[in-house]
Amino acid sequence: MDSAALDIDRFAAAWRALIDRHDMLRAVVTEGGEQQILPQTPPFETPVLDLSDADEAERETALGTLRDSMSHRVFDLTRWPQFDLRFTRLPDEVTRIHIGIDGWCLDGWSYQIMFRDLGRLYGSPGTMPPPPDLQYRDYVLALRAFQDGPRYARDLDYWLARAVALPPGPALPVVTQSPSDKPVFKRLEDRLTADDWQAFRHRAQARNLTVSNCLLAVYCEVIALWAEEPRFTLTVPRFNRLDAHPAIHEVIGQFSSFTLLEADCSV
Repeated sequence: MDSAALDIDRFAAAWRALIDRHDMLRAVVTEGGEQQILPQTPPFETPVLDLSDADEAERETALGTLRDSMSHRVFDLTRWPQFDLRFTRLPDEVTRIHIGIDGWCLDGWSYQIMFRDLGRLYGSPGTMPPPPDLQYRDYVLALRAFQDGPRYARDLDYWLARAVALPPGPALPVVTQSPSDKPVFKRLEDRLTADDWQAFRHRAQARNLTVSNCLLAVYCEVIALWAEEPRFTLTVPRFNRLDAHPAIHEVIGQFSSFTLLEADCSV
């Protein structure tokens, strides 16, 4: 993201305050595979690349190289930090902020909380409420207790029985790669116009359907165009925070769960 007249030192200080505020930003994984919250971390340094005087070709090359290196970086889970933050000075006093975070420690909802708090810590640090009276570890313990209860056992029995009748995942064409090749992912995107989006929403509402379910149906149809069979099962990620504590919606962490969805695009 680009920002005009950004105070880099102030932003870096806000980021360090964010690390102190949210324990999962101090998380690592031990050699034994357990999550560990570091009580203290060394000062996080934020590199600054100055391209304010570079010509356009040099600037685009440097920005592309930096983006590729950050987007394909694989973090060592045993070492802190599990994120990267950098700045690039561009012409006209514009600063580009580069942020990369390993997804194992945050879900989509957590990103919203994180950027909301970051904005507050940068804009009005003295107005921040106290940190949540809850840690991600507390939630993990509450979840383990829930899994010992009758509701979880009932749900587990349902899904074990349901899984037997579900079709396999979609059989899609795969590019053959040698074991030494590292996959490179590209993000492709397009946008609906505001009028098309409103028309889509109105058509969904007229049929008493949610927009999310309609988009999911569209996604299934696209997968079916490439799949060998029109009937398949998808794993659909969703936010799944149990109401274990009043402050649970102020905590960042990996709360995602997955629902098995049977899709039949043969009709």
